[in-house]
Amino acid sequence: VEPRHESWWTDEVRSVLEGHNATLCWADRKNRILNPLWRTGDFGYLRLHDGTARRPMSYGTRAIDSWLRRLTETYDDSCDVYVYFNNDPGCAAIDNAVTMIRRAQRMGLPVKTVG
Repeated sequence: VEPRHESWWTDEVRSVLEGHNATLCWADRKNRILNPLWRTGDFGYLRLHDGTARRPMSYGTRAIDSWLRRLTETYDDSCDVYVYFNNDPGCAAIDNAVTMIRRAQRMGLPVKTVG
């Protein structure tokens, strides 16, 4: 579930999501977290819309490492976590995904790729 308005960030909504094992999508735009980092389901879902690295729409390694840290603090190795980088005309998303995979592997995290 990816609500995009702050009116959704209530204890009642969190309880409903948890009660239905519905995962709240975590999202970031311009190094700004767009929603609470609640774990409401048995898997994780992160959307990285637009980073602030030198290359347009790209995420730098510090931002990627920060997201990897948040994810590993919330989800253990038994949970799947899906990460999507926003499609962009300069293909930063592809490079960012490769960087995240490599950095996760260096951290000893299990990585599955699709595609």
